[in-house]
Amino acid sequence: MTGSLQVKNGIYYTVLNIKEKNGKYKKKWQTTGLPVKGNKRKAEEILRQRIAEYETNMLQMPKNLTFAEWMRITVEDKKRTVAPTTYSGYCDMVRLHIAPYFEERDVLLTDLTAGALEAYYLQKLEDGLSPNTILKHHALIHTALKKALKLEYVQKNVAELADKPKKVKKDIPAPYNEAELIQLLHVFQEDVLFYVVCVAVIFGLRRSEILGLRWDRIDLVNGIMRIDTTALRCTEDGKVVTQICDTTKTESSYREFQLTEKEILLFQELKERQEEYRRFFKKDYSEKDADYVFLDEKGILLQPDFVTHHFKNVLRKNNLREIRFHDLRHSCATFLLYSDFHLKDIQEWLGHAQYQFTADTYIHADNSMKRKMAERMDKLLPDVS
Repeated sequence: MTGSLQVKNGIYYTVLNIKEKNGKYKKKWQTTGLPVKGNKRKAEEILRQRIAEYETNMLQMPKNLTFAEWMRITVEDKKRTVAPTTYSGYCDMVRLHIAPYFEERDVLLTDLTAGALEAYYLQKLEDGLSPNTILKHHALIHTALKKALKLEYVQKNVAELADKPKKVKKDIPAPYNEAELIQLLHVFQEDVLFYVVCVAVIFGLRRSEILGLRWDRIDLVNGIMRIDTTALRCTEDGKVVTQICDTTKTESSYREFQLTEKEILLFQELKERQEEYRRFFKKDYSEKDADYVFLDEKGILLQPDFVTHHFKNVLRKNNLREIRFHDLRHSCATFLLYSDFHLKDIQEWLGHAQYQFTADTYIHADNSMKRKMAERMDKLLPDVS
């Protein structure tokens, strides 16, 4: 590996002479950002460092590295920098889809083409994956190849050349209106998820925030509830597990709620019910999750998947309009808006970092509100005889 310093527009540039597969050399120009005057030694040091980095990277690249293995390496590197649920999703993406497809075809990292990626996307569409899901695959592949390009394992990022599916708008059900929320809470009143549903409706908490809630975060004397822990659904070694994290989705998700007397009574009632279960089941009642608020009858922390599936089953059993559990968060936001609360206050209630995200994602107008808006605008019209 050789290199030199060149000057362009009064700035030092490093120029590396890189040997390609065909035996020819190409020049790689990079600015040092240093003006020529008085900076030659610093520029020479940068040149030496860049030559050393390139040679180290070339030595570190395993021979015959497959694209599937590079995807595994990339995902593992992300374990320390992304949320557990995100990492788990990446692992599933590679384990279930990307790796099997490209291993079957024995594709090396250096042999990957844009055409091969397009064929993969097409196959996954035929397998039944949605365009939006495949776009997530594309984003991960693009990130992996971007790193490979930086390390000079590949000559170009072919993901930038591949055609990918177009994003489609998700068909998200409309949130529940006030009457539907009242009916929902009535239906769940004797169900194991009653208190979970109440908290989701009242505070608009995410599923992970609800299940991660500990009793020491609820001050029933002063009426304060703090949200700073989450229970996340993750996959480890192919098994679904619940991971407790002393973090929330974003910094804005750390928040406090002032509890009303009725809400304090709700939590006190839950405590009393758990004590009844503890006395009834005796030795069969588990104490390992006693710090957490939302447990099943035998003291075990409610699991994320159970909440999602049981919620839907109760809706179907009682002929209620089917929505996702997460749509209770939408419903809370919409109800607060129609109760004339300011959007900025709703943003803080939900724990969103961006005001615009609250407006674009969670605020919906149902027909009753549209009727109310129309009647309000009618006041501007003159009387018609």
